[in-house]
Amino acid sequence: APINGQVLSLSIVPGSQVRAFQAVITLADPAELVLMSIPAVEDLNKLAVGMQAVVRLSSQQGQEYSATISNIPLDLTSASELSSGNNTVQVTLNEQADELRLGDAATILIKVDARQDVLWLPPAAIRSFQGQDFVFVESGGVQRRVNVVLGLKANDRVEIVSGLEEGQQVVGQ
Repeated sequence: APINGQVLSLSIVPGSQVRAFQAVITLADPAELVLMSIPAVEDLNKLAVGMQAVVRLSSQQGQEYSATISNIPLDLTSASELSSGNNTVQVTLNEQADELRLGDAATILIKVDARQDVLWLPPAAIRSFQGQDFVFVESGGVQRRVNVVLGLKANDRVEIVSGLEEGQQVVGQ
């Protein structure tokens, strides 16, 4: 091989037939490790080379590393191309992790948008039926359904763009 490295996989055994241009071994140089991520299709178009990220490695609990998106797929023009599986994003650490190891699992956090002074609710308080999002608001001991328009979504909160006003009491699930 033209490089030194560690064998990751071997797809042949002694006596196997090999076809021209068939990959038979996968090598990696542990000194040149990169972080790869496959984001959800709906999030991929929000990403760009140069965006900042935070990386948490499973092998180094409590440590966070700053990183930058260094490579995204070249052509993101159609949903069919996105669903074809060629949506790997490469992230490069801005500083060297002490013990980055081959096969380490990582959580990569990339802020694609942020809003200040907005109303938000936990996802469990929001209901959907036939494409309409709504919540139940209590006023004077009576509950009523209120349609809402949603904005940014995170794991623990969802922005309410319209339909509610500050101070209204939303009945949770």
